[in-house]
Amino acid sequence: MGERMSRAQSGAKRLLKSLGSLKVFFRNKQGVAGIIIIIGFAVMAIGAPLLSDKDPVRDENLAGDIAAPIWLRYLPTWLGGDPSLSENFYAVSSSFDNDTAGWDWTNVNHTSVQWNQSYGFDSMGSLETKFTRDETGVFYNKSTIDVFDTIYYPYGGPPRTFSISAYLSARGTSVLENKTLGTSYKVNVTVNRLVITPTVKFFIRRESDGARWTIWPFSGTMNYTKDGEIDSALSGWVKVIVSARDSDLKIIAFGGKADVATTTFKGTPGNFTLGMSVTFDDSYNDTIPAWTSVHLDKATWYCAGEAYGLLGTDQHGADLWSQLVFGSRVSLYVGLLSAVISVVIGLIVGLAAGFLGRAVDEILMRLTDLLLVIPFLPLLLVLVAIFGSTMQNLVIVIGVLGWMGFARVVRAQVLSLRERTFIESAKAIGAGRTHIMIRHILPNIMSLVYVTLASSVPGAITAEAALSFLGFYDPTRISWGRMLNQAEFVGGGALVWWWVLFPGLCIALLAMSFIMLGFALDEILNPKLRLRR
Repeated sequence: MGERMSRAQSGAKRLLKSLGSLKVFFRNKQGVAGIIIIIGFAVMAIGAPLLSDKDPVRDENLAGDIAAPIWLRYLPTWLGGDPSLSENFYAVSSSFDNDTAGWDWTNVNHTSVQWNQSYGFDSMGSLETKFTRDETGVFYNKSTIDVFDTIYYPYGGPPRTFSISAYLSARGTSVLENKTLGTSYKVNVTVNRLVITPTVKFFIRRESDGARWTIWPFSGTMNYTKDGEIDSALSGWVKVIVSARDSDLKIIAFGGKADVATTTFKGTPGNFTLGMSVTFDDSYNDTIPAWTSVHLDKATWYCAGEAYGLLGTDQHGADLWSQLVFGSRVSLYVGLLSAVISVVIGLIVGLAAGFLGRAVDEILMRLTDLLLVIPFLPLLLVLVAIFGSTMQNLVIVIGVLGWMGFARVVRAQVLSLRERTFIESAKAIGAGRTHIMIRHILPNIMSLVYVTLASSVPGAITAEAALSFLGFYDPTRISWGRMLNQAEFVGGGALVWWWVLFPGLCIALLAMSFIMLGFALDEILNPKLRLRR
């Protein structure tokens, strides 16, 4: 019973001592501020999937490339704001499931436009443009009909890019014809040659001045010639895409490459018309009556904005906010784990060298000196280049190269402790070396371990950021250093200041918070320092 009472009293004393240490800690403003910042970043790291539903690496093309933060639209211009920035905008999205969905068309002889409810990409209907010739022995030659939809574009500036996509199908009277395919190797095939050949192109018209742009080429699998001609009947539906992202995009009106978005949307906001122009060429075979239909379904005109989200986008259109919040995981993971590895190695080496002495001390300290004189960053770069820049390798390399200074401090402390009276007493009663190191010396240097652990994290965080900034980052993970790398070498650095500012600020804040925590722990665990302050 007396032994249990003694243990309970000892536990109570330790609890009171801990509460007293906590009171000292909470009186330290630097320590409290450091803990608050660390907790904030920990919440960001744990709750990253809740703070952003976008994958920081895989989700691309969310908006225009290198889009600005959306709040720049609302800042005054003298603070760097730009109210003319455009956002993502679905100008046209027509499925033609019920009717012609507000589309209009021009009237041309021998042609008709209607909603075909029995034929569509998803069997829900389509917009049908049809040319018919009931006579024989005569050609109607070329007839062009436009189908279009007009929308209001609400932003003062152009989109970063835009894309037009649709499903098309061509049917009609056809005859079997031999056709040669291929360039290097000629292949003869038999196709259903349409008697009346349609040529399909998309166009955009600016209503303020009537300017019209015909966009080409399509990206798709249709049997096109270079001018958009569909010369054979299609067995089903194919998707075609016109995108201003394409490096070979041509504007027929200018006869070459041009800045499509800026040119088209000059003088915005205003009304714009998206249309499909179909030219039917009846000049192939007049011995039989003929008809041809071109069906349009799932037409979409998407404008990728110049402003998106809280921090904009990178060069691939990925969300920078999601990269920032998910990047906190990498910095905390690398910083904490690397610091633990370096402190554990330094503690073992320092204990062994200081307590065992002689040859062990000499060998370990010469090894420590050798590693200390080697430049840290170049050695780090060489090792990461050799073993790879995966997250695990970064942790191991940074941790293994960061223990030398702490080992020398521990050794000096152990050399002082091993001459104390209580160590001599332990030796006198027959305590072994391992027992003395673990039960007598280690508890007396744990305060040094705690302080060093907190102060080692900033070095590991900045080392990872430096490696990532120089291009040695895990390609499957996003980190703050990688964000800085992309901002500087792809985004132009100062031109996209928000891309540089926020990850840099996060690195500085997280590193500073651990330094502040180290100062607070030093004050708690060093009574002389506390009294002096």
